[in-house]
Amino acid sequence: MRDIAYGPSHIVTTEEISDGVLAYAAALARSHSADTVQVPSLEADGQVHLVDVLIGPASQITSSDLARDAVEMPAADLLADLQQRTRLLDSSHAVPMETATDEDFAPDLPDLTD
Repeated sequence: MRDIAYGPSHIVTTEEISDGVLAYAAALARSHSADTVQVPSLEADGQVHLVDVLIGPASQITSSDLARDAVEMPAADLLADLQQRTRLLDSSHAVPMETATDEDFAPDLPDLTD
């Protein structure tokens, strides 16, 4: 288990989740961006609760080992989402201007020319 320190708050989570959050935080810092993620945390009552974490370029996050038994936390969807977000920030999508279409810049926007 890992303890993610974020300001005065502490998030007790798995090593895999901690690694994913830190990798995403680093990618956000490189791209000068911010985002919010929900991280499962083991609380004092022994229950796992979701914590909303705002991560940005100035975020000061640390992660340290905890000497405690591992706790099962739903992580597969979160880890896949963090990996995808990190890959999108770390990849570049360059398109030559002479061949670029509106789809290259805003693929999800409706066509308003009609």
